[in-house]
Amino acid sequence: MKTKLGQKETQLLAYCHMRGTGEVRTGDLTGPLRITAKQERELLSRMARAEIITRVRRGLYLIPVAGYDKPRDSGCWARFRAVVSGVVSESDA
Repeated sequence: MKTKLGQKETQLLAYCHMRGTGEVRTGDLTGPLRITAKQERELLSRMARAEIITRVRRGLYLIPVAGYDKPRDSGCWARFRAVVSGVVSESDA
C-alpha cells in the first residue's frame, strides 16, 4: 500500500472532504482539479488499486471518511451500504 500521496491524490481527497461527500463519480473532478477525463480515469483507477478509495461500480467510487485509514474500515460500511443500495435501486427501476 502507498505510504505517500501525490499532488493529485491529495487534491482529490481534499476536494471530496471539502464538499462533504463520501463518493465521487467520473466527470466530477475534471473541472475542480483541472484535469482531463483520461487523467481523472487514471487517477481514480490508481487510487482504487492502492486501496485508498473503493470502486463500487463503473464510474462510482467511495472516498474514505475522515478518521479511517481505508474505505473498508467498519465506520465506512454504513455509507457503503447506502450507496450500494442506491445503485441497486437505480438498476431495478
